[in-house]
Amino acid sequence: GNGYGINFTHMSSNGGLNDVGPSDYSSNRLDAHYEAYLKHHAVEGRLLYDRQRVSYYGYPSTDSIENLLLLSPKPPEDDLKQVYNDIGFAFRLKSLYRDSTKLAHDVGLEVHNYTNLTKSRELNVTLDAKLSSEQGTETYGGDILVDNNAYRGERGDTLSELRQNGTLVGISPYVKTESDKYLVKVGAGIYVDALGKTTFHFYPQAYLQYRLFGDILVPYAGVDGRRVRNSFRSLTQENPFLHGAPSLQEASLMYDLYGGLRGSLSQDVGFDVRISKSRTDDKALFIGQETHYAGVRYGDQFLPVYDRVDQLDI
Repeated sequence: GNGYGINFTHMSSNGGLNDVGPSDYSSNRLDAHYEAYLKHHAVEGRLLYDRQRVSYYGYPSTDSIENLLLLSPKPPEDDLKQVYNDIGFAFRLKSLYRDSTKLAHDVGLEVHNYTNLTKSRELNVTLDAKLSSEQGTETYGGDILVDNNAYRGERGDTLSELRQNGTLVGISPYVKTESDKYLVKVGAGIYVDALGKTTFHFYPQAYLQYRLFGDILVPYAGVDGRRVRNSFRSLTQENPFLHGAPSLQEASLMYDLYGGLRGSLSQDVGFDVRISKSRTDDKALFIGQETHYAGVRYGDQFLPVYDRVDQLDI
């Protein structure tokens, strides 16, 4: 059968943090979706509106400082707070074939128009697809990504508008074979990134597992890698206290080597012990920056910096 739903959430606070600037915030999200099941496919559509408001409260607040702020020239609104508006829609088509030799597909389109109080804006259109087909004991498949991003950063009257446009195209083919005891999957992530200049990227992708005593003990190991879009929307969702017009740069998960042991002790108790070592080039990190207007300090903001990060997880 078909289904639909509408969901609205609101969360807000008057702040109340001591010894800093005003810390009020609010969050409003409206999400409507519709699902339909056809003979061989499932179809889903989604509409989204999201509004987030935060205050740049990161400065020491005393009575004398607050009196000085009242007597000083009023700064631009986006020196005191930031507001993000996200209007988007998504469409997804997924096959429901019983015959596993047919080309199974899961295809999606997602569009976001993202703006802030500073009047920076971004339009992102992403098309992705997951394809697979079984041929005997082997499965052939791949993921396809086409991600187009158009960003305009409003940097005020003294600096020209920051323009960054680019399309990220990726294909990740793989072959997988599986039996009662083992599973082996080998593939690669191949990307062409046209943000600024056009670059080519290749990442190995593999996974191996072996079942001991059914699913009681399953040792596994693998390697992963991919190109990662750092968009205006993704950065500000990670850190909403960003400067109003941050510069963008893509990241690369160069490798994520991992291994572990998972299993089940009973029907209700399972475990997964995992260790991994990864390296990410141009990962987004954040540094604080003081905001001054007419010689008066207001709330600190953050700027993204991009650097190599090595990570060990146990």
